[in-house]
Formats: sequence, structure tokens, C-alpha cells
Amino acid sequence: TFYPLIREMEERGVGSIKVERGVTLGEVKRFLEIISLSPDEIIRRGGSATLLEEGGVFHIRISAVKPFGSAMEKSASEESEIKAAAREAYRLALDAVEEIVGEVKRKRPFSVWRARKAVQILVDCVLQEKGALLGLAALKSYDRYTYHHSVNTLVLSLALGSILLKDKLSLGYLGISALFHDIGKVMVPREIIAKPGPLTSEEWKLVEMHPIYGARILLNIPALHKIAAVVAFEHHLGFDCRGYPKTKTFRKPHLFSRIVEICDTYDAATSERAYKRAATPDEAITFLIQASNRYFDPFLLRLFVNLLGLYPVGSLVELSSGEVAVVVKSNPVDLLRPQVRVFLDKEGNVKREPVFIDLSEREDIFIVASLPYEAVKQISYHKYLS
Repeated sequence: TFYPLIREMEERGVGSIKVERGVTLGEVKRFLEIISLSPDEIIRRGGSATLLEEGGVFHIRISAVKPFGSAMEKSASEESEIKAAAREAYRLALDAVEEIVGEVKRKRPFSVWRARKAVQILVDCVLQEKGALLGLAALKSYDRYTYHHSVNTLVLSLALGSILLKDKLSLGYLGISALFHDIGKVMVPREIIAKPGPLTSEEWKLVEMHPIYGARILLNIPALHKIAAVVAFEHHLGFDCRGYPKTKTFRKPHLFSRIVEICDTYDAATSERAYKRAATPDEAITFLIQASNRYFDPFLLRLFVNLLGLYPVGSLVELSSGEVAVVVKSNPVDLLRPQVRVFLDKEGNVKREPVFIDLSEREDIFIVASLPYEAVKQISYHKYLS
């Protein structure tokens, strides 16, 4: 919505505008006169800040644009800044989903403003540095599974979608659709969703209704693009349209639906639930590959596997040295040798300082096994990702 305005400000070297107490009408008028000059004129006369000072505008301050730069140019501080923004957006999205789920259960109207804001920040982050998001998808919570799953699906969908889509508008629609893909589950009795044993045929029929419930809920929110309802309806339909809900058409599901289905399945598989243990990332990827062509778009799945690697960011791995590490960056050249941070010694004790190792540069150390997240449940290992 504001892209033209942002572009105009960037051309004038304006990244932010701060209006301080005591500003006069004359200062406002002079500020508008200066900022309305052409970018070339502003540059020729010394820049916006210089012109404001010369014009006696002391209560309106501007700061210059500070771009993140290209992936090759980013400094450590800029990467840290992107990761911090991504973490904050993840928390915002968690809170937004929890609030919205509560309002839907109470059949009360709700606002999607906070969810939109979180998605917009994450879109900005993924366009700058995909790795900033991939680490977030490793965040799991047994108690808050519903909310973490929705946000993890959002994060993974944006990372995958950004390979094909480069404009913020499309990625924003994809993000909102991924965040709300499972909203229909609020209409399914909780005892069925959390049942520790196999579902009966009647219970399974209720579960299979959640895409329909979700589409109905989202269609009644005027502020949302209708694609969100399409994704909610189609995210279990399957690449061959033989999933659920049953339809009479065999039209290929929307691109966004196919992206979300892969990411939804991967995160669900790697999450611990009352009725199953969490699969390790490599086990989950193996399952996806085996189900390719029937349930999942083979082209998108290939992109997804290349994106995550055999050991995705956030994976726990046991090294040949007997130590335990967390993967901090995948290696597209050699999927078996990512960059890791070792935080447990071979006796299982937490290291005073984690040790960074680029396995592509160490022939003497290699990964022997991928570990389930619950193997170190008592340790907050996510802090070692950044």
C-alpha cells in the first residue's frame, strides 16, 4: 500500500521522520517544501538533513536509509538484526494466532492486524536472509502445539515461496494463508484432536471437515484475501486431488495450497504429539519424498529438500566425536556436511562455550545420527542457533 511513498522517501535519503515536541507550523511548512523538492535537487544542495538545518527546521529530524544490503555484503551485526526482527515477528504471530483462535471459539469477531504485521516483518526478513527464518521453524512446544504449528508452517512456507515469488504482496498473501491454514480445527472437539490413540471412522470424518470449517471462517473475514480460504480448503487435498475433503474436480490445487501442504506435513511430522513421537528431520524428509507425486508437488518438494538440506537448520545431530550439536547453516554443496554448533560433550554435559564447526572443512568429524528434539528437551538449545 505504501510502497510508492517509501520509494519517494528513499530517493530523498529519508529512512525515518521524527517530529519533536515544540515543532511550529512554520517548521512543518518548511519541511514539506524541502521534502517536495526533486531527489536530484536535494542531492545537489547537500541532502535533506542539511537543507532542514539551513531552513531552521530543528524539531523535525530525519535519519538516512539503512539498507540491509545483499546477502554477500551483510555484516554480522546486520544478520543479527534480521534474526532479531524475525524472532520478534515469530512471537507476535504466536500471540496473534492464540488470540484469534480464542475469539473464533467464542464466536466473536476478531482483528487480523497483528497477524498481518507479523507476516509483513517475516516477509521482509525472508527476502533478506532465508536462514533467519529456517532456524525459527525448529521451535516446538508440546503445550502450545496448535500455535507453534501454525507459525512454523508460515515460516517454512515463506522460505519455500520466496524461491519462486519475489514480490512482497504475493508473499504476504501466502504468509497469511499459511498462518490460518488450520483455523478450522477449532470447530473439531479438542478430545478428538488430542486423542492419544487411533481415531474411529466417525472421529476421522469430523477431522476431515476442518478444511471446510476453515474456509467458511476465513470467507467471513472481509479484511482477508479470498486465497486464504482456498488454501484452508485445499491444504489436505493432495497433489493428485485424492486427499480430503472429497471433491468432484481434479483441478490441480493452487500453488499456495501445494506449498502449505508440504510445510504443514513436515512440521507436523517433526512435532511431538500425545499420539506419536516427533520424527527427526531426515525421517520427515524421507517420508515426504516417498509420498511425492501423490500427496506433494514433486517440483516444489525438490525445492524444499534443497532449501532445508538433509539436516535442516535447528536439527540436533550426534557427531562422530560423540558430541551433540545443533545445525546452524546447511551446505547446498554437500548436504551431509552443514555448519554446526556443538553444545554437549560426549558425556552429555553442557559446554561452557559452544563450539562452531564447519563440517565441510573437517574431514575427521562427521554426522552419525540425527536426534529427536526430545533427546535434549531439558536444554534450551535454540539459543545456540544465533
